[in-house]
Amino acid sequence: IWLDSLKYKLKDLEFTTISGSVSADRGNLDIKTLIFNSPDIRVMVNGDVRKKTDLNAKLVLEFNSSFLQDVPNPAVAMIQISGYKKGKWYTIPRSVKGNISEGKYETSEIK
Repeated sequence: IWLDSLKYKLKDLEFTTISGSVSADRGNLDIKTLIFNSPDIRVMVNGDVRKKTDLNAKLVLEFNSSFLQDVPNPAVAMIQISGYKKGKWYTIPRSVKGNISEGKYETSEIK
């Protein structure tokens, strides 16, 4: 629910650096680490893509309070994500599995 209000910001996001280690073999990708950085948000991905479509990955979304400043209804967003705060960053780990080419995938929280 809280990501819905962040959707527009995530859609237009520009990263300052992208780095990582990815191996490709016959349409399969092994993502050892893929990191997208910007001043207010970081995204880290580990996992694999099989048959060019089947994703099985761990995704960690991290952002700071500056990222939330112009979110619609910030009070609701803050209440919903307060448990994810670690220091100056909010860290939200997710598991992502499914078919990415068809847009049929599920996410779940990693605890």
